[in-house]
Amino acid sequence: MTITAIGFDIDGTLYPNLSLWARLALPALRNLRLLSAFARVRRELREFADELDPAQARTLEKVRTLACVRYLMDAHGLHELTSMGDGADDSGADVVGGIADFRRFQASLVARRLGIDEDDAASLVERVIYRDFIEVFSGVKPFAGVAGALASFRSMGIKLGAMSDLPAMRKLELLDLAGCFDLAFTSEETGFLKPSPEPFVELASRLGERPENILYVGNSEAYDVAGARAAGMRTALVSRLRGRTSAADLVFFDYGDLVARVERVRS
Repeated sequence: MTITAIGFDIDGTLYPNLSLWARLALPALRNLRLLSAFARVRRELREFADELDPAQARTLEKVRTLACVRYLMDAHGLHELTSMGDGADDSGADVVGGIADFRRFQASLVARRLGIDEDDAASLVERVIYRDFIEVFSGVKPFAGVAGALASFRSMGIKLGAMSDLPAMRKLELLDLAGCFDLAFTSEETGFLKPSPEPFVELASRLGERPENILYVGNSEAYDVAGARAAGMRTALVSRLRGRTSAADLVFFDYGDLVARVERVRS
């Protein structure tokens, strides 16, 4: 097998997280309650997805139903739930509305935690998380060697895609990397977040390549490596820790090293 395409996470993979956090410190303090609610909702969305029966079709509608059932159980002190497989629509028809449907559902969970109207929650998340925080990237620089590595991969004829749990293209534009990629999208478009396999399967589909011929590069063992491996991809973990134990096929920090290792695999 050879590598015909490479998928990249963005946050902490193409640039140092510390650089972004330093610029987000004051905006984050001003919106601490929203950020706390948003982070908790994101954890819930991943937990709900994990509870779906993997033997049955997975849809956002099932996640939504599971969330409603879970909240009712919590309200009444119940602790057991049978599988979501029986009695639920497996077709996905008329229940998956893409990113708009995902964000509306997400806003409803944020609204519940903040005790505000769902429309107000949707507007707040859109303005703060998806607009204001993204624009902070205008002062963030990629890791050394990233642009050169991407150019090297393109010269080898390797397709490049970016897939992130948050809006991807605007971040790439502000990092001055948008022109390096054949495509970029957010996992939200699939109705699921990493490490669910759906975003990685979608990445393979958009790249037009078999998962086993794709190398996915990320900085999270739990989200990037686990999710890509579950979808049948090979994986590379970005880490400063020498000798780090990982399920990834390779661990690196220097992007020149990544290029050399990909060249060896392809030779």
